Amino acid sequence: VCDRYREANLIHQLVGFEDEEWEEKLEEIKEVDADLPDADRVLYLDLSPEEALERMSDKDKDIHELDDSYMKKSNTNGRKVAEHESWKIIDAERTRRQVEKDIRDQIKKILQEN
Repeated sequence: VCDRYREANLIHQLVGFEDEEWEEKLEEIKEVDADLPDADRVLYLDLSPEEALERMSDKDKDIHELDDSYMKKSNTNGRKVAEHESWKIIDAERTRRQVEKDIRDQIKKILQEN
């Protein structure tokens, strides 16, 4: 189990790029991070910016979380990167229990494969 540094970096650094530049920039960023270990599997928890902000309503927000436009671009970009990189996308709009079950099921699959 790894943290999300490398994957989050891909998502956030690509926010400012349009479709025609996007894939080239993706490869450049991956090249810079090439010395980091590759994940066997990435579980991407897909959550709309609106729902994310609702769930964070009682917490302090950072500069990015206060920027609606950035949050929407990050969300769109996150799905795009997840699809491009063949990450397992989990619908995080559902209840915590449902999301946890999906995560556990994916972990079981990983363990069975190894």
